Amino acid sequence: MIYMEIGGVQFSVFSRSPHLLQKHEAVYRRFIRKTKNMAAAIDVTIHLEAGDLPETGNLSEIFDSGQSWSMFREGDVYWIVRQPRAFSEPLWVARFGRDMAEVTVYCSDKITSTPFRYPLDQVLLMYILARNNGAIVHAAGLRIGNKGLLFPGPSGAGKSTLLRQFAGCKESEVSLLSDDRIIIRKIDGDFHAFGTPWPGEEGIALNEGMSLSGIFFLSHGEQNSLKELNQPEVLEKLLRVTSIPWYDRDVMDDVLHFCEDLITKKPCYELLFTPDSSITNFLKTLPL
Repeated sequence: MIYMEIGGVQFSVFSRSPHLLQKHEAVYRRFIRKTKNMAAAIDVTIHLEAGDLPETGNLSEIFDSGQSWSMFREGDVYWIVRQPRAFSEPLWVARFGRDMAEVTVYCSDKITSTPFRYPLDQVLLMYILARNNGAIVHAAGLRIGNKGLLFPGPSGAGKSTLLRQFAGCKESEVSLLSDDRIIIRKIDGDFHAFGTPWPGEEGIALNEGMSLSGIFFLSHGEQNSLKELNQPEVLEKLLRVTSIPWYDRDVMDDVLHFCEDLITKKPCYELLFTPDSSITNFLKTLPL
């Protein structure tokens, strides 16, 4: 049995097969807890079962990632099937209900280590967060003093480049949460950002959260400056980089409502920046 906490969501992972709880990648080990967090508001039980895989051929497919996994639905029950193109049969099949309280993952004999990693954990969290005022955003995140800053953007927007400028800062002044994926949640009326175990090219993945002060969409510029954005512009930009199950209308609506709430409560800008150390002082002195 292991406990893993990502974005304030606790996963209690059980298995009667020891190998299914082993060989976590280094980045994931930062998110493993030694003991159960009794104060966790969201606690999802994961059962990892070795043996025969359930038959999913008669289920209705609702999404195909085009790479290695597909999703099926049977009433209020969802199925995720992980089958890379090189394999003739699935590596694992996961089953969960709309309440997301429990997930059972059936593992083939080809599985030699834990399947509770990407893409399974990210897909599950997309659904869990949608039901609990949250979302996964393609973004970098950092804390400067008491300011929590979010920098959404697609690959190549400059997220890793920006955070690289803060590498030499004292840990007491700056915390780098992630350079690629951030979880945002509304907790007790305020928005919080969390690091995740899905880093970008800089490998930044801190198991820490912060209160969110502002959102800055990245662009390269000749000098560091801010441009105010109106809400339609912000929503369009945010939806491009938010993990949304467009194929599932009920869950999609939850994420859309969350995004609309977020951008009405937090200041949003376009940040034009130069890829050098001058951006650190610029952000440290922002009046948020």
